[in-house]
Amino acid sequence: MKAGAWGPISIAIAGLSYVLALLAMQGVFEGSSGACGDFGFRCLGNGILLLGVGCLIGTVCAIVAFSRTGPRSWLSWLGLLMNGLPLLAFVVVFFLIAMR
Repeated sequence: MKAGAWGPISIAIAGLSYVLALLAMQGVFEGSSGACGDFGFRCLGNGILLLGVGCLIGTVCAIVAFSRTGPRSWLSWLGLLMNGLPLLAFVVVFFLIAMR
């Protein structure tokens, strides 16, 4: 694969994981929003899981883009930002829950 292709791939993975997570949180994959429980917590877990896995894969792609193109590629930085910030938020929340 070309060296410059990893940055746009990581951005596309971030966008796709955002869209899939939003759809999962609305209950699209459950058949109806009524299948999400009283407050939607069943679908919330599915959305968080989809977003976490997608951002993890996108972060790996962004790191590969950095190793191939160097730190001057703005697409690599954008991919790392779009995938790394939700992952960082997950780590902070899990750390705060663990420290409770």
